[in-house]
Amino acid sequence: MLTLRFCILFILGSAVAGSIAQPIPAERLQRLRQLPVLCYHNIRQDAVTANQLYISTLQLKRQLQTLRDSGFQSVLPDQVHAFYYEGTPLPSKAFLITFDDAHLQHATLAAPLLERYGLRGVFFIMSVTLNKKGFLNEQQIKELHQRGHTIGAHTWDHPNLAKSSSVNWNLQLTKPKQQLERITGKPVTSFAYPYGAWNRASLQELNRRGIHTAFQLTNAMDSAHPLLTLRRLMIHGNWSGPVLLTRLQSVFQ
Repeated sequence: MLTLRFCILFILGSAVAGSIAQPIPAERLQRLRQLPVLCYHNIRQDAVTANQLYISTLQLKRQLQTLRDSGFQSVLPDQVHAFYYEGTPLPSKAFLITFDDAHLQHATLAAPLLERYGLRGVFFIMSVTLNKKGFLNEQQIKELHQRGHTIGAHTWDHPNLAKSSSVNWNLQLTKPKQQLERITGKPVTSFAYPYGAWNRASLQELNRRGIHTAFQLTNAMDSAHPLLTLRRLMIHGNWSGPVLLTRLQSVFQ
């Protein structure tokens, strides 16, 4: 009888122990720090005054071709989430390519270029622009999703979340998230901070609303919430392919 009771207690104890979340290996956190994430905004067909907000299709093509020829493979936020929590492997030269603010040219110019090189991107939608001239409409967003790209939220009207004393999170995230989910038919779990700005309150609100991955700029990641403070580099429109590789190596190390 005593032996039977011991066996039952041992089995129950093992089951409880197995249900406790195991700590994330340190090497996964380090890999996140080293994961290059590119950030683009305006894409133009013709030559432009290149800077961190504008790039021509020719220069974007050169950058993408250099990445492809150097062995880089694009991954999406869900893959990064699975890697961190489950250890699902990423390609040795994994990177993410992201586009902010829902410009029309993201669908007409950028996405076809990505697909030409076998790449997929993340398109962060500022929903105040939805269906307006010069910006993505619902059908284009749906098609981007259907073609294998990720659709993420970028607030309603681009406030600085770290400076605002009283953010209306229902307006800035809950409603845009629901709207994008209605368009794509899939949960929206990725987010980009306007201006890359975040604070502790932001992390709590994103977590509460089902955001799994969130992207800032190049500040230090939060070690307790690394997936909600993933780093991105704004790509200059005049960088050659080799210059881009050098910048990625220096920033994501």
